[in-house]
Amino acid sequence: MLNLVKKSLKNFLALNFSFFKIKNKNKLFGLSGKNFDLFIDVGANVGDFPLKLNKLFKITFSNVVYIEPDGECQKELNKIKTKKIFPNCFIEKVSLGGEKKVIDFYKTTRSEENSSLQPLKSDYKKINVNQVTGEDIVFNYKHLFGKKNILKIDTQGNEKEVLEGFKNYLNYFSIIIIEISFTKFYKNQSSFFEIMNILDEKFNFIGDLSQTYDENGKLSYMNACFEKKIL
Repeated sequence: MLNLVKKSLKNFLALNFSFFKIKNKNKLFGLSGKNFDLFIDVGANVGDFPLKLNKLFKITFSNVVYIEPDGECQKELNKIKTKKIFPNCFIEKVSLGGEKKVIDFYKTTRSEENSSLQPLKSDYKKINVNQVTGEDIVFNYKHLFGKKNILKIDTQGNEKEVLEGFKNYLNYFSIIIIEISFTKFYKNQSSFFEIMNILDEKFNFIGDLSQTYDENGKLSYMNACFEKKIL
């Protein structure tokens, strides 16, 4: 139990230290203080990611779309919407993938580790959720897109399929932020190179927002940032 607490504390400190380090060194790749037309948060969990970007880097968003299939996270997302932290806030209780269908969704003891992929070690329970594609989301919110839009994906290993579901509509985003795992936690999880193969033609990898390490000092997760190429 003590080791688990130590590991969680280490990961928390690593995540937040990395955010502050980026803030002090390069002001989040020149994005600090800017307003974006739309932030689409795929795998939103409790919705804290755009709140951190706003608090630490003064980045503002005219519209935020939270995409989260876990009903237990909806209460926190609804609180954000009720507080009107963002001018316009929308919540989609769905999972994203490569096609529209009902899928198995694996809930673990920690909601941030929930996934549409089966965990290798964690205790979990399986539920059914509705899955749509990124293309569906773009169609539904096309009127909110402006010149500056951010897509954030944190789907615990399913990032490749999520990206493929957007098809050519990835072009609508100027910045894409993806949590990438370098340790295998789920069956058939996406790799960094698979993600690069999808994005490399039209996006540049510009660095990471944060890194999380395991108890042995090995890199486990990275919030990788990609910027649309100016062609």
